Amino acid sequence: MKQNKWILYLSLISFAATIVVYRLLPDQIPIHWNASGEIDNYGKRYFSLIMGALPIALYYMMIIIPKIDPRRDNYFKHTKAYAMIQMAIILFFIGIHWVTTAVALGYEMDVSRYIIIGVGLLFLIIGKYMPQLKHNYFVGIKTPWTLASEVVWKKTHQVGGSLFILFGILMVISAFIKGIFIVFVIITSVIVMVFGLFGYSYIIYCKNDKSIQGK
Repeated sequence: MKQNKWILYLSLISFAATIVVYRLLPDQIPIHWNASGEIDNYGKRYFSLIMGALPIALYYMMIIIPKIDPRRDNYFKHTKAYAMIQMAIILFFIGIHWVTTAVALGYEMDVSRYIIIGVGLLFLIIGKYMPQLKHNYFVGIKTPWTLASEVVWKKTHQVGGSLFILFGILMVISAFIKGIFIVFVIITSVIVMVFGLFGYSYIIYCKNDKSIQGK
């Protein structure tokens, strides 16, 4: 499979830069923000090195996955989609790492807004390429019924792609809206999306199973 080498190089540069600024970080760095954008948890300085190395680990993990998947041949059928999802995930974690590092260095930033926008963009990209994913055991919407049937897999990922895009748009918009109401909307949307896709895959499986039995 084609590999995003430039993503690896960017991850290595990011980690090297993390090592350079490491001595400038305080002993305690912020690692979590609440819904209001306020820091509510701190961690040791070395946590920055872990977050800096995470994109590199993710890169190699996503290189290994296609080699150990029993449906490994299908990865050659969705090479572009897999590469784009890999890119989006790694860029997301690099971005979050440097936003939080900037705050630790004393820069004032609305971390919650950046994270929400990042999550929204991540869902938009995954949603765009999700329908292209072929049947596999690691990447995509995995329910007992999508794993049991390629027909159910395809239909569920078509619907899932649209829902992911809608959720991504909602997340980006919500980044510019303050208040607990939008938090409720996001949580509700996640629950509806998760259980909706779970139920949809079951319904499609049952319909497909009945049509086969009726032949």
